[in-house]
Amino acid sequence: MNGSFVAVGDFDRNGAPDMIMANGSAILVALNTGGNPPLLAQETLTAGFVVGGATTVTGTVSLGAPAQAGGASITLASSDPAAFFPGGNAIIIPTGSTTAAFNISTVTVAASTPVVISATSQWNTFSLNANFTVVPSIAVASVSISPASIFGMFGGNQGLGTVTLSGPASDGVIVTLTSSNPAIVTVPPSVPIAPGTTTATFPISASNVAANTVITVSASYQGTTSIGTVTVLKATDTVAVTKAEYVVSKSQFKLEASTTDNTVLFLRVFNATTGAYLGYMSPAGGGKFIGSFLAFGPLTSVLVQSPKGGLVTAPVAQR
Repeated sequence: MNGSFVAVGDFDRNGAPDMIMANGSAILVALNTGGNPPLLAQETLTAGFVVGGATTVTGTVSLGAPAQAGGASITLASSDPAAFFPGGNAIIIPTGSTTAAFNISTVTVAASTPVVISATSQWNTFSLNANFTVVPSIAVASVSISPASIFGMFGGNQGLGTVTLSGPASDGVIVTLTSSNPAIVTVPPSVPIAPGTTTATFPISASNVAANTVITVSASYQGTTSIGTVTVLKATDTVAVTKAEYVVSKSQFKLEASTTDNTVLFLRVFNATTGAYLGYMSPAGGGKFIGSFLAFGPLTSVLVQSPKGGLVTAPVAQR
C-alpha cells in the first residue's frame, strides 16, 4: 500500500506556513496566500458567454491579504486575440487593498471562441486562470412546434415549442414569444436560452375550436423574428353523457358516457361550473365509459371530453 504524509513549511518563502500532502502518486500543495508578501488568491470574471465586439467583461483579482507598501503588480494574459485588455496587461493592487478590477474587450468572431484569462503577481510562482467564451452575433433561426397538429381541448391541450438560435447564446438571452390568436393557442411571454446553448423549449396550450385553425407562434430577439405554425384540430368524434349522478352527502359522483370513436382509450371529466379537473373515465367496451369520483360540490353540471376533441356538457342529477 502506498504511504501518505502531510508536511508544513514556508515553501514559497512568503513568511506564511504552507502545506504539502501526498497520498500514493498524488501530491497536493496548498499555499498560504496571506503571507508577507501576500499572494494572488482569486480571479473572477463577470461573464461566461459574450457576443464578440458588443460586450466588455470585467475581471477582478484578489490577494490573500492587503498589499504591502508600493502595491502588488499583476500581469494579465489572454489565450486568444478575441479578448484583449484596453487598459494594458499590467495592473496594480493598491497599498492596503486586496482587490483590483480590470476590463476585457472582445472582437467579432466567426465561431464560438473559448478564452482563458491568466493573472500572475510579481510574488507568485503560479498563475490564476479564469475563462469565458466569445460567441458570434446571434439571431432567432427557427421556431418549431410538436406535434404540428393538436386537438383543441377544454382547458388546453399541451404541445411543445422549440426555439433555435443561429449560434450559442450569450449570457442573459431571453426570447419573446407571441401567439397570433391567444384565445386559441397560449404561449409563455418569453423563454430564456441557457448560455452556450442554441435551443430552448416552451409549452403551448390549444383550446377547443369549431373548425381546424392554423395559428402562428412568433419568437423574437434583438430585431430578429422567426415564425412557427400549429394546426388546432376540431373534434373528430362525438361524446354523449348517459348518466350523471352526484350523492351530495357522500361527495360521490358517478358517470357514464360514450363516444363515436371506438379507438378512444379514456375520457376526461371536468366540473363544468368551476372548470376543475375531476379525473378520467375508463373504457367499458363498445365505445362506452364509466367513472366514479370523489368530488366536492357544488356539482350541478359536468363536462366530458375525449382525446379526439369530442366535447359535451350535461346536467348532474343530485341525490
